[in-house]
Amino acid sequence: MPAFLVNYGGPLTNLTSNQASFQHILTACEEKYKSSIQSVAFTANSLDLTYYQIGIHRMIKVELPEQIEKDMKSQDLDVQNKAKMSKQLFNKARASASDFNVGQYKLLAHNCVTAVANVLNVIDQNILKGKKKVVPTILDDNIKNATLLQAMVDEALRGTSLPPSQKHKNYQQAHISSEIWSNVMTDVNRHQQKTMKEDLKNLHDNPSTMESKENEDKEISL
Repeated sequence: MPAFLVNYGGPLTNLTSNQASFQHILTACEEKYKSSIQSVAFTANSLDLTYYQIGIHRMIKVELPEQIEKDMKSQDLDVQNKAKMSKQLFNKARASASDFNVGQYKLLAHNCVTAVANVLNVIDQNILKGKKKVVPTILDDNIKNATLLQAMVDEALRGTSLPPSQKHKNYQQAHISSEIWSNVMTDVNRHQQKTMKEDLKNLHDNPSTMESKENEDKEISL
């Protein structure tokens, strides 16, 4: 599937669409920053994103799901048009990353963190609320909040939390495909999403609550 990796200020290259080089870049980052990779994968507006933390360095990978390319050939015009919009968004994000790459590195304004923020603001402004100048901790927190709902749904579906691998190289917090998320979340407004998130959190923190509710339902039916 088409993809690009934003590695602004990092080793080897700042931006690439050569997927064969992705792992080489990640390995080089581990060596340069003397830290293991932590990553989280999530979906935003039908695009698959992977956010990387390697010590003080931040990176992001953007992928266009294979299903999008298949949908572009669909006989259903609605499906086809939606897929075309996703492809256009992918191209727009890649072009924006390329434009950012031309700028001169500035420690507090034009760096690896703001490079990631630039891409996220193109794909979904709700993640960072449009902020362009952010520090690593703010970026990390916003990514965590953006993936919280997906992670909790994933955990609820599997019935267990996902343990990270030793070096986090392949750790993905949300394993639900973009197609499922697209179908599930299309008609859910932000208030409903907030309610779902609160319910899932309560279920996670108090698993006995669901059992009690089921018992109440049984008593009512009797």
